[in-house]
Amino acid sequence: GAQNPDGDDSKSWWFSDINPDYFSSSQESNTCKGFDETLSLIRHTFETQGPFDGILGFSQGSALVALLCCLKTLNEFNYNLKFVVIIAGFKSLSTKHLELFDRLNGQLIDIPSLHIIGETDQIIDKTRSEQLSQHFVNPFIIYHSGGHLVPSHSSNRQKFHQFFDQFI
Repeated sequence: GAQNPDGDDSKSWWFSDINPDYFSSSQESNTCKGFDETLSLIRHTFETQGPFDGILGFSQGSALVALLCCLKTLNEFNYNLKFVVIIAGFKSLSTKHLELFDRLNGQLIDIPSLHIIGETDQIIDKTRSEQLSQHFVNPFIIYHSGGHLVPSHSSNRQKFHQFFDQFI
């Protein structure tokens, strides 16, 4: 992903603003600085270290996974994906990214998807995660009572197994 030029270790898959470089999931923007480099890195990783059965993304990473799914549906990301896991997901509000969803022309993404949504997420409102899941055919949705996190309660793990058992 893109690295903050201020020299700190913060990283982002892309930045929604370039002065200074930062990302906000709620910012509508014409900027997605670093996104093309991120796609190049992911393609390189798939080519040199793949194949991979699936991709997991959390928060901004989940928005990236959704964009990869759009590209796959548009035949612009030609790697096999058996599934995706989207945790605290949302649609990026970058104009360039919204155009990818628009190019689907209402076509749903036909990649098995697990969407994990926190009922009390203060960073990514659950309605944004729910809206993203509606772009997928038969999204498998798990709600948890927590916030912006990966749930680890045993009841959630049973649901994880339910989703992943179909790929074994």
